[in-house]
Amino acid sequence: MGLVMIVFLCLFLALLGFENSAQWNGIIAFVFWLPMLLIHSMNPGYETLARGEVHRGIMAILLIAACHSILQFALRSLINRIYPEEAQH
Repeated sequence: MGLVMIVFLCLFLALLGFENSAQWNGIIAFVFWLPMLLIHSMNPGYETLARGEVHRGIMAILLIAACHSILQFALRSLINRIYPEEAQH
């Protein structure tokens, strides 16, 4: 699990470095979570179904996706303000 987290962290740090648009950073970060949402909604698991909490899992994934996209957008906007010449390219 730790290796997977490190790989994804490196991917999103690379996204911050290579994509100059703050909007695209936010959109890509949000779209990244959509397959997880699909997987959870198609196969939520027996315990989740038994408790009737499928919607909670979907809402949690959407919340994580929204927070992640806002974070990526904010960080890229901050980088663009600190280094305006980089944002022009």
